Amino acid sequence: MCILTVDGNYGFIIKEQENVTISNNSMTNLLINYTYLNPITPKISEGSVLYHARNNSEIANISCSSEYSEHGNVCVFTEQTTKDANSSQFTTYQINFLSSGSVIKFKPIDISSVNTSQFDIKPSFFGGYIVTNWESEPNSEYAYTELEEIQSIVYRNMSGIIFMANGTEIISWNLSQLTQLDPKSHTFRSAGFNLMRNDTLIFYVRYTPNKWEIISINLRNYSNYNDYKNPNIISTYPQINEPIVPGNINSINITFSSNISRSSPSLEKLTIYYLNANTNESIFRKFYSNSECKITQKNLSCDVMSSIFNKWNTTYKIEMDNNFVTFDSTNEPMYGISEYGIEKNQWTFKSITCDPQSYQEKFSDTTIGTVLVNNVTIDLDFLNNLTEELVKSIPTSPDRIQHTNRFQKDVSSPSQYLIQLKILKAKDPTDIYSTYGFIENVNLWDEIKSKLLGLLIGFIILTPIILWARYKYPEGQNFMILSVIIILFDFVMDVLFIAINGRDVSRPNLYIPSSIALLNDVILKLFKFFGTDNEPLYESYVTNNLQLESEENDV
Repeated sequence: MCILTVDGNYGFIIKEQENVTISNNSMTNLLINYTYLNPITPKISEGSVLYHARNNSEIANISCSSEYSEHGNVCVFTEQTTKDANSSQFTTYQINFLSSGSVIKFKPIDISSVNTSQFDIKPSFFGGYIVTNWESEPNSEYAYTELEEIQSIVYRNMSGIIFMANGTEIISWNLSQLTQLDPKSHTFRSAGFNLMRNDTLIFYVRYTPNKWEIISINLRNYSNYNDYKNPNIISTYPQINEPIVPGNINSINITFSSNISRSSPSLEKLTIYYLNANTNESIFRKFYSNSECKITQKNLSCDVMSSIFNKWNTTYKIEMDNNFVTFDSTNEPMYGISEYGIEKNQWTFKSITCDPQSYQEKFSDTTIGTVLVNNVTIDLDFLNNLTEELVKSIPTSPDRIQHTNRFQKDVSSPSQYLIQLKILKAKDPTDIYSTYGFIENVNLWDEIKSKLLGLLIGFIILTPIILWARYKYPEGQNFMILSVIIILFDFVMDVLFIAINGRDVSRPNLYIPSSIALLNDVILKLFKFFGTDNEPLYESYVTNNLQLESEENDV
């Protein structure tokens, strides 16, 4: 038997029988094993033993399915426990096991109300199980060839019972109540059963080679079925069929019945679509990975930009993949929304219709601010002054903000006016903040190569001058030429820095303190320079050097 697990793997349930002999004693081992195939890898896992019985001759009616709960998967089977010459006794068990193969629950099922040994039992996705039973008898009415020998037996009195997960019988039926053909046609040749994921029991019955019937029973009223086709989901925001206002949805939320956690690693998505009004085609809007959403115990929340739900009179749809989140208790993958069944678009809602009559008194797009004024008449001068103040406070170029001469009272607040401004797109790249957008990796060589070139040229010019001075006056302090140039260069750079960048920091204002500090430094150095005229050491130095220079000229 093969089942499709929630995480997309294929699970295989295999019944095995082993006959062993130990000390001349024969023993029969009956095993129910489980393994799964990952279709992406593809690899088959190691086998796990779900059930092991000794000295039992038969295991029948094995039926398995994935389940909505944290238990993961469920199997029900019937085992022959005792047998004598006159009768056989069977016991039915239920096994819950995780997708990894770990058994977490095992219990017998009481189906004593089923009064026949010929039955089929199937677990329900929403909990509980459905038992269909019948009787067989030899067929004496028809003669068949050897190829149709199996039809020498016919069946009658088909009936069924639906049990809840706690074993309570909630509904029973028989074929004579359901058939649309002759109610007296209780005898049939063959039948097949299938329980759909949306809790609909479908079976076909073949009465004769030319007469057959397909019957369905809707079990939704007897299970914890909901509009999301997922019992784990309690509510959502927006709700199903809830009218929304475009641009007013800031997040989408799902509340679950159990604590949840992120599946890891996960390629599953939560996806938003809108439906084409003409073709009903799903058009993609945005998807989220589970790492982009916030999980708090039973709640899942994903932030939404205002541009996602921005269309009027439009139907939106949200789908959540299986295994987008897991049960926190067992780490078992959880079913999503719109992943199964014949019905689609479970979680849908529609934006309201834009009625021009309801908006004829209010024309506002995006509020950028509120200005408090007192006893001011809104006229052309006021609008001009307002735009000028906005240009200064933003700041931006004056040609980018323009008033349209349109204003009116705010219907929601009579004491306020709505003023329409036109904001033009920036064309000058200098209007863009240096931190806007991505941060470019600066090429250091491109930044400093011009400065290094200037230093190299200055060094080339100064070196011959210093060497010539040293050759001409070897006893003089020739490197003072370089010192004087560096001092002058430093002075010029200080002045330029204050003049150009002194107002970059406005709070606190450093332009005036920087100017005063530079001016004080210059004044002190000038006082010190002119004060050296009266110093004896300076006078002796000047006298000796001037006298030496005069003697050299005389010679």
